[in-house]
Amino acid sequence: MNEASAAVIAATADVSLSVAETVVAVRDGRDGEHQTEDDQLFENVEDALTLLGLGGEQRTAAAALFSLRGSTLRIESVGHVNDLSRGIAVILKKDPVRPKVLEWREFTVEPDHRRQLD
Repeated sequence: MNEASAAVIAATADVSLSVAETVVAVRDGRDGEHQTEDDQLFENVEDALTLLGLGGEQRTAAAALFSLRGSTLRIESVGHVNDLSRGIAVILKKDPVRPKVLEWREFTVEPDHRRQLD
């Protein structure tokens, strides 16, 4: 819940995108940017479900699907040399001892900023 996009929250909780966007706006704080100092991360899933307006069976079903932090992490890095830009995107399964790489993609950043996966 603390990392999910509004689209993922909406689809998982079966709520409108605008309701999910409200949750993300609250979570992301005054600056509207995710993962910054002013974020108001949820301390428990129940608070997020309340903000979504869920009750009854819908709340019970959603509670089983959400957690505060996911078990995967996406890292993206782009490097620039002169007019060439290349990047990598890595998806990791979190593990405190040994994270596991689930996917590794290299891509070229075109001048119009669209990525082309290799």
